[in-house]
Amino acid sequence: MPKAGEGFSFFGFDSTKMPRRRRWGRTPCQNHFALDVWGIWRLNFVMALYLVVRHPQNPHQTFENRWENDELLTSIQTTIEIANLCTEARAQNQWVYIHRCGYNGVEPKIKPKICCAVHVADVEEAGGWIIVNFTDQTRLVNSTPSEPPPNEGDNSYDGSPRT
Repeated sequence: MPKAGEGFSFFGFDSTKMPRRRRWGRTPCQNHFALDVWGIWRLNFVMALYLVVRHPQNPHQTFENRWENDELLTSIQTTIEIANLCTEARAQNQWVYIHRCGYNGVEPKIKPKICCAVHVADVEEAGGWIIVNFTDQTRLVNSTPSEPPPNEGDNSYDGSPRT
């Protein structure tokens, strides 16, 4: 396991050349919080990874995602940054929460929601794409996203775990 600031390779991509996802905290002498990268900081905070995906009925998809139904996600096609976050979540056996965006192309309009919680089954490279497969999909009922919503273009964020 790399320490904060150390580079490592994932699917042949050298992380020292990749943009780092940083979270600032207190120094180690202040309540044992520290600056870490690539999701390792979640060990020090009670935080969870939220992945932002488009509604399956939206015809303008950035990536090809596989859904069991409109609420349970089985796999995503994604970026190296998200693959690294998912690899870290898998190593820590953490729940990952799926933020399904709203969709205005149907009536009634579909509001955004946290549709399910998943465990990462594996992260693989297939045909030049990175695929993250999920297991233990659990539907979340009446789970509205926290405010403020993610910015347009965000594909993940950190938040409090759901119960």
